[in-house]
Amino acid sequence: MSSTKDIINQALDDLWAEEAEARLDAYERGEIATVSVQEAMAKYDKE
Repeated sequence: MSSTKDIINQALDDLWAEEAEARLDAYERGEIATVSVQEAMAKYDKE
């Protein structure tokens, strides 16, 4: 028997899986670029 929490968690997992697939597809079509982890983290290292 699934609880409401399990159902919600599965729905969120499914949405994230769809989003990840859409982002990967866009990357493979050349529609989006990547940045290194260093570039991404530099945005937050401004202290």
